[in-house]
Amino acid sequence: MKKRLLCLLLILLLALPLPAAAEGETQTPTTQTTTETKELSDGSTMTVVTDNQTGSAVTTIVREDDTLFQFKTSKRGKLLDALVDISVKAARHSAETGETIYVPLRSVVKTPEEQNLRFRVDIPHGVKEVWLEFPVEEPLPGAVAVAVDEEDKQTVIRQTYLWEDSLVFPLSADANILLVDKSRTFADVQEADHWAADAVEFTVAREIFQGVDDTHFAPDGTLTRAMVVTVLWRLIGAPRVDHAMTFEDVGPDTYYLDAVGWAFAQKLVSGYDAKTFAPNDTITREQLAVILWRFAQQVGSPGAMLDFADADAVSDYAIPALLWATGEDLFPTEDGLLRPKDPATRAETAQLLMNFLCW
Repeated sequence: MKKRLLCLLLILLLALPLPAAAEGETQTPTTQTTTETKELSDGSTMTVVTDNQTGSAVTTIVREDDTLFQFKTSKRGKLLDALVDISVKAARHSAETGETIYVPLRSVVKTPEEQNLRFRVDIPHGVKEVWLEFPVEEPLPGAVAVAVDEEDKQTVIRQTYLWEDSLVFPLSADANILLVDKSRTFADVQEADHWAADAVEFTVAREIFQGVDDTHFAPDGTLTRAMVVTVLWRLIGAPRVDHAMTFEDVGPDTYYLDAVGWAFAQKLVSGYDAKTFAPNDTITREQLAVILWRFAQQVGSPGAMLDFADADAVSDYAIPALLWATGEDLFPTEDGLLRPKDPATRAETAQLLMNFLCW
């Protein structure tokens, strides 16, 4: 009986209307978010909106040129989502000057299997190419940017440069970007503690070089003229070009047809004569320097001298290129010798390319 009376009393109490607020009083609901805004030293505005229930936060940074960066983090600070929305003004400036657009967030580079954070990068239509700079926690030689399209297809951005503690790369269209460590281990590089180990990782991660098989790189192997122009052709995205070649030793079914055509059109290489390119000839160190010098469109200092014991062995046509390459500390030398007529090895070429892309 007592239980029934208690239940009835409870029902009556729940049915009573709540007391009305006194005149002039308002009932304030619990605040769901907290917003903080401040000016940064570079003139940017940063706004942090924190969800008081989940602890997650959305940080929005707007630069003076209207470029927007937005990062969502969990309660424990884990980055969940990232957006880079580049303004027209910033995109045009980067395209015209080559100046990088710096992303104000230091990222962690993980293996392809572990990395799931994608940066959504929006670029204004009509801009040819912008340069992005992503600071990273650990600038590993094998760290590289990967573009992911709408169909989830991944493409390595070969022109991912390593500048101190940042990854720098060009982008010409909207993309989702992954920053991944694509380092690979080769038995003939790791076990020998090879001097070019970092360069091998760097070039293989960018798919500029490949191993001769799954476990070997063959660092002391030599390269042919066709191989070198193919490497540079891959580096800039394997473009298709119209070319009018008369080389009879470059067949229509060869893997290097487009690469030779591109290099010839760009005047990076020439044939021994109008009909002979000699694609399978081993390339020498001085020839390699000349091709990369032309590729970089650099001009050697005419007043400088090659301060090497074997400088007199350098061909006249290669002197400007070697002045440039040694002056910029790009060219691997040993014991004060250039060895200009020696075959260029795969390891030396990898080191030269890494030095070039990171200088």
